[in-house]
Amino acid sequence: MNSSTEQDLRQILGKFLTGVTVVTTLDQHDVPVGFTANSFTSVSLDPPLVLVCLAQSAGLAPVFRRASSFAINILSTEQEAISNSFARKEADRFAKVAWQPKVTGSPVIKGCAAWLDCEMYEKIIAGDHIILIGRIRDAEKTLRHPLGYYQGRYCAIDLPEETLSMIEHRDSVHSTTGIIVDLANQLLLIKQEEGGYDVPRAEPGVEGEESRINAAMKKFGIEVHNKVLFSVVEGRHHQRISIYYRCNVEPGEPLPPGAAYFSPEALPFDKLARPGLGSVLKRYLEEKNAGQFGIYVGDEHQGHIEQIAERKI
Repeated sequence: MNSSTEQDLRQILGKFLTGVTVVTTLDQHDVPVGFTANSFTSVSLDPPLVLVCLAQSAGLAPVFRRASSFAINILSTEQEAISNSFARKEADRFAKVAWQPKVTGSPVIKGCAAWLDCEMYEKIIAGDHIILIGRIRDAEKTLRHPLGYYQGRYCAIDLPEETLSMIEHRDSVHSTTGIIVDLANQLLLIKQEEGGYDVPRAEPGVEGEESRINAAMKKFGIEVHNKVLFSVVEGRHHQRISIYYRCNVEPGEPLPPGAAYFSPEALPFDKLARPGLGSVLKRYLEEKNAGQFGIYVGDEHQGHIEQIAERKI
């Protein structure tokens, strides 16, 4: 297979929307090791088997050939940085990761959407990869959103294809990312130099949506949690996309000048700096009050709401 054919195949396989996992085990010195993988799938329910693929050329291949167990950590949308870290060659990938051993002793990373602790069932050489088949000994799921991967980019795996397409092509248009920050039902607004109020905006030039949001909030000394896509608004007459995420925050340091939390009744809807922001905030308050959030997809005038399972924020 020549290089051009390989590239075509990569693009074809990239059409398959997957989750993102970090596969972990202990080496012969009981040191935790792991790698990022999206080539993961279930095999059998009786017995309970799953598999993951690892390149034979990978540095950790010898370790996993010897391993008697491994864990599959299904990453959440808040763990994009962990995925990137375990995909790179770093001296200690676990240095900034909280984890704990489970039944087999394999490391289970905290904050995942789900995890499976497996004993090694079979190892199969297939082409340039090793197929690791594990028998599940223990497993657990959470209410966190799973991190997705589509066409070489991270995404929210439960989004409709229309939304994925809009986000995928955001670099070819003017786009902004707004952050709806909720502190005990009070929303954070920032006073703009040119007048009016806006929600915090993600930092341009930072790789990865989560990293952009974290960089923006760091300016205010705020650490946000449970970042979930809320709206994708495409400009009807202009090449632009406005993306909004919702998240919550705990009380922390005093806010810098120009930033303040507003209760729903005190929100300055008549002084908002951006057209359409008022309707976004009103829908947020309505859906939170109803206990059922959705994802709006459309333009400034019409669209539809993709319903998602209720998740507290």
